[in-house]
Order: sequence, then C-alpha cells, then structure tokens
Amino acid sequence: MWRKLLFFSMLYFVQGAALAYIVNFQKPYLAANGVSKEALGLFTGLLLIPFIVKVGLGYVSDRFPVGRWGSRKPYMVIGLTLFASAFFATSFVDPGKNFFAYASLVWLASLGLAWFDTCADGWAVDTSAGHEHGSVQASMIAGKSLGLVTMSALFGFLAMRHGFGIIFQLIAGLAAVVLAIVLFVPHSAPVKKSGALVKGWASLLKDYYVFFALFAVVYATASFGTDGLLTLHLSETTGASSVEVGFFGMWRGGGALLGAVLFALLNPRLGNKPTQFLALFMLGLGCGIPLLGWPAPVAALVWGAAWGFQETAFVTLAMRFAEGRWAATLFAGAMIFSNIGNSLGEGLGAPLVPRIGFEGVFLMFAALAWMSAAFIPKIYKPLKD
Repeated sequence: MWRKLLFFSMLYFVQGAALAYIVNFQKPYLAANGVSKEALGLFTGLLLIPFIVKVGLGYVSDRFPVGRWGSRKPYMVIGLTLFASAFFATSFVDPGKNFFAYASLVWLASLGLAWFDTCADGWAVDTSAGHEHGSVQASMIAGKSLGLVTMSALFGFLAMRHGFGIIFQLIAGLAAVVLAIVLFVPHSAPVKKSGALVKGWASLLKDYYVFFALFAVVYATASFGTDGLLTLHLSETTGASSVEVGFFGMWRGGGALLGAVLFALLNPRLGNKPTQFLALFMLGLGCGIPLLGWPAPVAALVWGAAWGFQETAFVTLAMRFAEGRWAATLFAGAMIFSNIGNSLGEGLGAPLVPRIGFEGVFLMFAALAWMSAAFIPKIYKPLKD
C-alpha cells in the first residue's frame, strides 16, 4: 500500500510545482508586466478550460487503449510531454511584450497537465478499493502540497535573482522526471469496487448527482476563488516581495499537507458525511482569514489546512462516482463541476476587487462555502454514511 501512496504522491508533486507558480506568482508577475486585472481574471479563467473538458480527455483514455501500453500510460506521456515543452518555451517569452504568446503557451501547458491529471485519476480509481479512497486521495493532495511547499520558496529566490525564465525551465525538468517514473511503473489490473454512487450512465440523471454537481460548483467557487486571490491581496496590501510571496506559498502548501493528513485520520472515525460538514465549516472560516490581519505565515498555514481538508474530502467523494471501464470518464465528469467553480472563482475574484474591495470578495466566498453545505444531505441520501 505504501508503494502505491508514494507513487501517486510523486505524480502529483509536479502539479504542486506548477501551482507554486500559477497560484503564488503568476498574477503578481503579469501585473508587474502591465497586464490589467480584467485581463488577469479572463486569462486565469480560460486557463482552466482544459480542466473543465477533462471528461473528453477521460473518454479518450477509457475508449482507446494503445496496445500493451494500456489506456492510462500513453496519454500521461503525451500530456507530460506537452506540459514540459510548453513551459520550457514560455521561458523565452516576455509577457509584457507578447502576452498572446505567453498566454497560448501556458494554456497548452494547462492542456497537457489536464490530460496527465485525468489519466492519473483514472489510474487511481482503477487500482484502489473503496476503503483506500481516502488514503489515496490524501497522498495525492500531500504530494501536490509538498511540491507547492518546496517550490514556492525556491521560486521566490530564483525570481528575485534570475527572473522567471529559470522557473519555467525547472518546472519542465520536473515534468521530465515524472515522465520517467510513469514509463517504468506498470499499470495493474482494475480492482472491483462496491459502494460507488454511479453504477452506469443512467445514474448521472439521478437527483443526488444533480445536487452533487451544484455542490461542486458552489464550493469550488469559494475555495479556489479565495485561493487564487490571496497572493494578489498580500502583494497589493503589504507590498510583499517575490520572496515573501514564495514563503507565503510555502506555508500555504504546508497547511494543505496538514489538512490532507488530518482528513485521512478523521474520516474513518467520523464517517464521510460528518467529515464533509466539518470540511465546509473550516473552509468558510478560512475564506475570512485575510480579514483578520494575522501574520502572513499563520494565515497561510491555517488557510492551507482548511483548503487541503476540504479538497481531500471532495475528491474522495468524487471517487464514489467512478468505477469500471469508464473510470477516467466518470471521475472527470464528477470533477468537471468543481473545475467550473474553479473557473468562476478565478474569473470573479480579481475583477470584483475594484468594485467591492478585497473584504467584500472574501466575505462573499465565505458565504458561498457555508451555503454549499445545504447540498450535502441530498448527495448522501442514497447512502448509509
């Protein structure tokens, strides 16, 4: 079991490295190069489109296996190659002079990462029994958080001394390492599961699935909208340097790692539904942390724990909607709604700041987080947990 958890944590480490740049540095970096807040919101929203259409990428993985390589590994290789190549090319582009070229390359990197992520999720669903879901998802969040922690501080120093080009090249190099890991690890046969919410395509029309979809959009709008705005708030309200932003991301990633581990410990004891209510309560409180004036490391650590706990709770729930031959498609279909919310949160957050201020935006996201709890009883209605 520990080998499986280590494998998935390594797969998601590179995603954490990419997030270390996207979440912590991209908005301040582009703003410093003259990109407007409106353009930032639009670009960040468009950047999430590949993750919104992951269901199509999952269908390709499920439907078209490639000989002895199977249905996961070939497409993970394609996704990682596209991701690494696009980020490497971005290191030679000045976004202030050619924002379209920068945006196009980063969008292609996002597409590659989404394809890799979709197949990695399918691999996890294929090879994990129901009682392993929480641990597997916690290992994924932990690996992503560890990448975020270690790379955030490093990126801050590198940006100050050498500029951002070397950061893009380092991310591309990490993707190449993960590519080698994928090539050498065999994909085992799918595990038969019980207790999944979705037994076939007709199940997607059930009312509990509709409530799940609504829940995913609302919670993710609050969660990712807050997460994507924190470093911009920090840089504009305190004048934080790139190094300070990097340390903020490091503490935030450490909190997410703590939240994922805490979920893995509490979920078996409390049960799925009570743990999800606790996760949303923590998320709502976390959305208001920037308003408390806490020291940046403390605020980042507490927010990261709330975010990591809720995100692990959600993806564990999403695994209940996937099994069998169409694992990647069904899981991507479940996750597509949170990615829509992610896009809405990113697209709304920065443009609303000039109108209602940072305080108004964070309070709005806190309210959405708590409102989303109303969907939980409906989602768990057909279950005993």
